[in-house]
Amino acid sequence: MYPNPTELRAARALLGWTQEEAAKTSGISVRTLIAVEKGEGTTKALHNIMGALMGAGLRFMMLPEGEVQITYRRPERDPTP
Repeated sequence: MYPNPTELRAARALLGWTQEEAAKTSGISVRTLIAVEKGEGTTKALHNIMGALMGAGLRFMMLPEGEVQITYRRPERDPTP
């Protein structure tokens, strides 16, 4: 099960990303991102977006009610200079 369009937009907003930033980070076009956020995109595009969001520290957990809980954990930095 994947996050619904509202949950995807909320995840992007949680990071403070514009559609342009999210698309660039995901390796897709803004048009494709908009389609996914409307529930009309491809599974491949959704995977790209989810990968970018998770790489930025978001975690998605399915709740028993069918909703998705989104949490943020700042990615750890490499301690070497």
